[in-house]
Parts: sequence; structure tokens; C-alpha cells
Amino acid sequence: MQQNVTKLCADSLRSFLKNEYNIKLKSGHAHEIVAGCFGYNSKISLLADKEYSLNNLEKSELILFNNNTSLLQNRLENLEGLSPEMPSVDILINRILSVFKSNELYVKKTFSSYEDFALLLAEEHLQQHIGHLRMSPMPQWITDVIASLNHTQLSLLVTFNYPTVTGKQNRYCKFDITLPRMAGNIGFGAPNVMPTFYSGQFRDPDFNPDFGIVEAL
Repeated sequence: MQQNVTKLCADSLRSFLKNEYNIKLKSGHAHEIVAGCFGYNSKISLLADKEYSLNNLEKSELILFNNNTSLLQNRLENLEGLSPEMPSVDILINRILSVFKSNELYVKKTFSSYEDFALLLAEEHLQQHIGHLRMSPMPQWITDVIASLNHTQLSLLVTFNYPTVTGKQNRYCKFDITLPRMAGNIGFGAPNVMPTFYSGQFRDPDFNPDFGIVEAL
């Protein structure tokens, strides 16, 4: 993939809209939409991000998209001259994602949302932890993901709770995941995972009473 990934995505989006919706999207509008999908308020702000230039994308360990569509929706509402037949934001984002997922160098490290990646990584670590424990049946985990992106890194907090017979939830573990920014708001370095397992025991009679939750690491 060439370094100018913004242009590649913009060209792909224009071709897609022309072929599938008979919409002729201006090049400038396409670039603004791509910038919004990449988490920027405008193409100008994307180009001004010299510290985390998208030219560093090939060096990134992971490519993660934020599935919060509000920023892109707001960008569309402020672009003049767009066709009233424009498809939904989700369709536009999926088209831009397809540029990455169709490239063999990027497909294995591209995720459509912070949440998808965080849950996959946390579940892998959780399975490694409980693999040697007697646990029958497996709890119906109640998961939650909180994502926060600042100037230097992406922080992801994943929690695993389990339901009790009283209808309440008990916390089993959490994973604090951090990834350094490398390229714009989508390219990141290798993740650092800090797990915490809470002491206690399942009180649901359907679970093995010998199964205890280990102390926090």
C-alpha cells in the first residue's frame, strides 16, 4: 500500500459511490470524509498532524478504527453540496475499511473498532488464565469496554463480570490495555496488557464451589 493512504481511500470511496449509487463525489469531499473516518475534524487537521503522520502507517503494529460514527456524521452535515442520496455513515466507513482489509499487508492487523480488538485481546488472556481451572459450566460473561485516546496513546479498559442468582453482577477481572500512537488516530504500536483478577468465589450454585477467583496480580 502506498504511503498516501488518504488518497487511496478517497479514490476508492468515489469509485464505490459512482458505481453503486450513481453519485459523483468531489475529490475534496471524499478527502474530508476519509479524514473524519480517521478521527480528524478536517483534512487540514489530518495534514497538520506531523508528529503522528499517516506516513508511519506501515510501521504500525495494529490499525484500529473508532466505531464512533458521530464525528463523521457531523462532518457530513457540514459539507456543502453533497448528494441527498448519500448512503449511511456505516456504509461509508465499511468502504474505507475495505481498502485496508483487501490489502494482504494490513488485513491481519486491521480491526473495525477499538472494542472488537480490545475484547479479542482480553478474551485471549482470560482463556490463558482460566484454562487450567475447573470451571463448569463457563460463566456467561458480562463485558464492557471503555476506550480513551489522548495525544500519546490509546487506553482500553475491558471488564468481565458474571451474574449471580440475586440478579446482581460480580467483577471477575479487568484488563488495562495501552497502545502507543504511531500513525494518526488509527495506527498503533504493540499493546501492553495489565490484567487484574479479583479475589472471591462464584456464589451461583450452578458453578463449581471449589472454583475460586485468584487474587489480583
